Amino acid sequence: MKLPESILNSLELEYKEGVFPLIEIKLTGNVHFKQLTETIADYYNTPFIIVKLELEYIGKANFGQMIVHLKGNPDQNEQVVRYFNQSNIDNILHGYAA
Repeated sequence: MKLPESILNSLELEYKEGVFPLIEIKLTGNVHFKQLTETIADYYNTPFIIVKLELEYIGKANFGQMIVHLKGNPDQNEQVVRYFNQSNIDNILHGYAA
């Protein structure tokens, strides 16, 4: 998924205080969009912003991609990424942004 140029130019490659992970998530039908966003917000209590979303509903499955900007503290953000990996949710860290 292509990121807007303004975001690409402002990305940090390494974590430092004051920046937050920008993560691309591929939805392949194994998790519902609503379940995913509720898990991030409610279970992990991690604020986030959906930067970009391309989503298709086919039956009860969701397919597409989204870019989320996690805005939690470092521990919260790490727990969310661990959840993605343990749940076989394809994700790519693009970098860190304020």
